[in-house]
Amino acid sequence: MKKLLTALLCVPATLSMAQTKINSATFGMMEARWLGPGTMSGRITAIQGVNNEPKTIYIGTAGGGVWKTTNSGASFKPIFDKYCQSIGAVAVDQKIRK
Repeated sequence: MKKLLTALLCVPATLSMAQTKINSATFGMMEARWLGPGTMSGRITAIQGVNNEPKTIYIGTAGGGVWKTTNSGASFKPIFDKYCQSIGAVAVDQKIRK
């Protein structure tokens, strides 16, 4: 009896999930954006922050050059990506503010 009751309770839940249709409205206003180093090589080799600007971070990657974020990593922009370069270290001059 317990097995039958459990089966009957699970059926409506699976039917409602199976009937969900995925379309453009599912994702709303989501737009493409630069995800940063993870999409290029996946291996971050160096990280350096800016003392006076806590939301600014520079990331060096194994195969994708150097990336910069000014919003604490929510999005990244490539500093240079003309050539594929493996970065081993990143240093930021904390006295110069750009």
